[in-house]
Amino acid sequence: MKQMSSAPVVMSNKNNLLCVIKGIGVAMAVCLVIFSIIALVMLLSPLPESYTKTITVLVSLISIITGAAITAKACGSKGWLWGGIMGAGYILILYIIGMLTVTGFVMDSYILTMLFVGFLAGSVGGIIGNNMKGGRRRR
Repeated sequence: MKQMSSAPVVMSNKNNLLCVIKGIGVAMAVCLVIFSIIALVMLLSPLPESYTKTITVLVSLISIITGAAITAKACGSKGWLWGGIMGAGYILILYIIGMLTVTGFVMDSYILTMLFVGFLAGSVGGIIGNNMKGGRRRR
């Protein structure tokens, strides 16, 4: 019986990790662009600041779904998984940045909920990315 080498799987996982990092970068860029536009709108119009939390969550979801779609399209298979990992990674990076700059380390149910929501949104984006035309397909 012929034994299969595990070398291509390791290389594939390395490539998938790079896809996740690329997706997080895209999500951060999308987030920055959208928040810049919203900041300009809030500066020039009487948009109440009470909408800030809702806007933040919506922009984060849009960014995660976009980044996860890019990740899944680049990975080619298991888009829901790699997109979910990208979404949770995005939330984790935002949490670390916030922890270092504003709040300090606090582990509570809010961060766990956001990690779960990030994974779910990333999974949705990953499914969308797998169903987009073009990209790499592995079966």
